[in-house]
Amino acid sequence: AIRKNQLSRALRIDKLTLLALEETLRIYRDESAAIKEIPTLQMILAPYEQLKSKARRLLRMIGKPDSLNFGLHLANGTSKVGGGALPLLVIPTCLIALVPGRLSANTIEQKLRDYDPPIISRVEKDHVLLDVRTVQDSELKVLAGAIRSLAGC
Repeated sequence: AIRKNQLSRALRIDKLTLLALEETLRIYRDESAAIKEIPTLQMILAPYEQLKSKARRLLRMIGKPDSLNFGLHLANGTSKVGGGALPLLVIPTCLIALVPGRLSANTIEQKLRDYDPPIISRVEKDHVLLDVRTVQDSELKVLAGAIRSLAGC
């Protein structure tokens, strides 16, 4: 019945997709290789102290913006892995918190989202939170620049 269905041909994966899936599964067979090669696993498994160090490094890169638009500090929080096999997993993380001044939390979030490249944050208790768990080291400079430019709005 499946072979006779007209969608069977349209939904069949091609050889390249099958190859990519095979290579991904091959990486997962070796736990240390998977952690080394798959950024999502690196993010999920990053220890809190490493995240705190990354957050402090980001704060140093930002400097001390003299701005009435928002305040800036480190905060403890949680990351939700979400989706797939881990929908309820919550892990401790270190956050950069932007505390509204002249700019509201929603305005700060929107300006970050409108930045090029877009920066995704979350708003909790009227603070804009950036989870360093989801920021790769190569992205720190861009993120610091975005926050500095926001200070000068």
